[in-house]
Amino acid sequence: MITHIPSTLSQIKYIDYLFMNKIVQPYNHRIIIGKPFGSYAYYIPWFKLGLIDKTEHNNILKHDDFEFVDYSDEVVGNSLGIASGMCLVQNKLTWINVSDSIFQCGVFLEAAQFVGEHKQNIKMTIDYNRMQLTSKLKGSLKMYVNILKGYGWKVKIQKNNFDFSDFEEDGPCAYFMLTHKNSKDFNGIDDHYKLSQEKINKAYKILKGYLDEKNISSNH
Repeated sequence: MITHIPSTLSQIKYIDYLFMNKIVQPYNHRIIIGKPFGSYAYYIPWFKLGLIDKTEHNNILKHDDFEFVDYSDEVVGNSLGIASGMCLVQNKLTWINVSDSIFQCGVFLEAAQFVGEHKQNIKMTIDYNRMQLTSKLKGSLKMYVNILKGYGWKVKIQKNNFDFSDFEEDGPCAYFMLTHKNSKDFNGIDDHYKLSQEKINKAYKILKGYLDEKNISSNH
């Protein structure tokens, strides 16, 4: 059964955009998944591109599930350090997607400073929906932006009109994607794990809309 629906819906729009517009290119770019839950947000564009043959996979994306995924984090906070280590071996353009809760992890902050100091070629999208499992995220967008800028990152704030024109430029860049985990149909806290059948049906209908955008029908 599909889980983490609010997480899926908060990030699927920009992830779908990144892959369908070939901004992130599997096999050409290194792919690091720092937010492995809400995994259908990855599976749907990958299915549309023919990278996978179905949309039903693990609810939490595993780093050895697909050969074009270089790493998927199961302990929130480690992914940027892993990406940085890989860039030390080969400073290949690396895309990493993380949750905004990553800013509560000290190991992430250490990695962010190292990446900035060494100007590693890492592009990081941040699903900034300001919601955690039990409460809203503490801290402000300005504070998080200033942390990364202080470490030498370029920072962009994105809402509806996405701009990744600088994605191929050298050096680290963070994209704060201003998303929403709450909606009229789903609550970011109450619906985090378990949903009624009615809400599951609503979720499938929304996700099917992303599949139908490229004239590919869902296999559910």
